[in-house]
Amino acid sequence: KCQCYVSLVLVTGVVESFLKVTVQLYSASLCNMMSEGDNITIHCSTSQTDRESITLFRRFTKETEVFNLYKETKKVTLQDEFKSRMYNEGEFHNMSLTIKHLTTEDSGVYWCTYIRFNKANIEAESVLLVVTGELIIKRGKYYGQSCVFCV
Repeated sequence: KCQCYVSLVLVTGVVESFLKVTVQLYSASLCNMMSEGDNITIHCSTSQTDRESITLFRRFTKETEVFNLYKETKKVTLQDEFKSRMYNEGEFHNMSLTIKHLTTEDSGVYWCTYIRFNKANIEAESVLLVVTGELIIKRGKYYGQSCVFCV
């Protein structure tokens, strides 16, 4: 049996066939191995006190905004697929974001950005999340970072 891993590199192209692989999820900096159904907590922090919002982004085949919190209003916006599975804890400048019941579709690179409107943004350390399970890559255009290799 072949064990396959997803590695992130800059690749642009078209997937011509269906590919069924077993995917393992790990953190680029923390080396977390996760399985479907597990929970993961991503820590975001900044020393800049003038930031007005925090956004958690994810990128696998495309960049998406997963979570957003406005400091002043405390209004939280979540991507639909995370609404019942994600929560935040802690202070605005030192926040923990937890995703519950991971699925292979949650795989990707996650990073936090603290935003000051009309100013430069501050991005926190990124985390590569790979979830063990079956992932079917379908034909289509994939931009950004993706590479599958087997051993």
